[in-house]
Amino acid sequence: LIDMASFKEITGLSRKYAIPFCLRMEMDGWVRREENKRRVLRLPQTQDEMEPA
Repeated sequence: LIDMASFKEITGLSRKYAIPFCLRMEMDGWVRREENKRRVLRLPQTQDEMEPA
C-alpha cells in the first residue's frame, strides 16, 4: 500500500500531476484504490526480465 504523500515524494510530482497519474494507473490496472491509499497490483519489468529485441 502507498499513500499519496509517499507517492508524491517517490515520484517528485506535485499534487496537480500525481492525482491524474494515479487515476490513469488505476484505469490501466497498475493500482487499486483502497480508501485513501493505493495497492500496487503489478510492477514494471526490469531490464533483465525483458526479452532482447
